This record gives sequence, C-alpha cells and structure tokens, in this order.
Amino acid sequence: MDKPVTLTVKQWIIRNMSTKTMVQERIIEAVINHQCEGGMKGLERYDSLEFSGWGKFYFNRRKALQKLEKYRRIKGDLEKMLSNEEMEKKRHSVELKIEDITRDIGILELRMTNGHK
Repeated sequence: MDKPVTLTVKQWIIRNMSTKTMVQERIIEAVINHQCEGGMKGLERYDSLEFSGWGKFYFNRRKALQKLEKYRRIKGDLEKMLSNEEMEKKRHSVELKIEDITRDIGILELRMTNGHK
C-alpha cells in the first residue's frame, strides 16, 4: 500500500498499523511517540540507537564536525549580507536563516560536547 501524499509518514504508519492490528490509532500513536522520545533521549547520551525491527541509527562525529563548520561558514556569509545596505528587502528572511543556523549550531555543539566518546 503506497503512502498518500496527504499523510505524513507517521500518520501513514499509524493508520497501517491500526488497520492491521485492529488497535485504535491513538494508542498506536502514543506508543510511537513514547518510542521516539526514548530514542531522542538515547541519542543525546549514546552514539547509536536501535529500534528493533526498524534498524540502527548512528551519530557520525566526523560528519557532524563537517556540518558544524559548514553552518558556521554560512552564518558568517549571511551576517555579511545583513551588513550590506542593499539587503533591506531580504533582511527579514536572512535574519530568520541566521536564527535557524544558530539553533542548529547550538544543537550540534551540545551533542558534540555531551555525547559518549
């Protein structure tokens, strides 16, 4: 059964599991949310996470460092763009991009310092 465009992957999984197991969607959603929250907490502490039957996920430090450097470079470029007087029309969108990248940098830096080595 193909996923309809109107459903998110999560909604599609919940609907399929509900139909196949005859369990209410809200119960399946609660279980999935619980598993994902546990997984996120696990990834904060460890470099790998395994969902039985789904697969194993790894935090790749080398790729994270590369991404961190890329984000820092992009942030610097965006900040230079803001200093340009001709950027008034795009100022708001550039400021939003800087906020997003700053948040992503913070997340990666936190993960790199708090994770298992």
